[in-house]
Amino acid sequence: MSNQDLEARLTRLEYYFSLMRDMVVDPESYALWDYMISEELEEEQAHKIIEILKKHYAELNSGKEESNELIKSALYVDLNHLLTSFGKPVSENSARSIVLRASKLPIFPHYASLL
Repeated sequence: MSNQDLEARLTRLEYYFSLMRDMVVDPESYALWDYMISEELEEEQAHKIIEILKKHYAELNSGKEESNELIKSALYVDLNHLLTSFGKPVSENSARSIVLRASKLPIFPHYASLL
């Protein structure tokens, strides 16, 4: 294993350690962190997922209930596209799993209305 590979792994482990601090305090609320660790996402990839979640959450908060299905559809498309770009397998439940876990985070409680 090259030094670059070892450095990348160490960086990823340090990031996971910071996520685990939140998980220890409230494991149910930080289920999305568990997903990021189990999928072996790098910090940049995790931030991209959070950015997409924030973008669509802002739309969800500013829109009317009638537009929820459109927001949900766009969110799922964006998440599946992002997962594909990470080289992760995408299934029908991939995006739903992320949204379900995100809905438990204190910053995204309204995502539960999309499930």
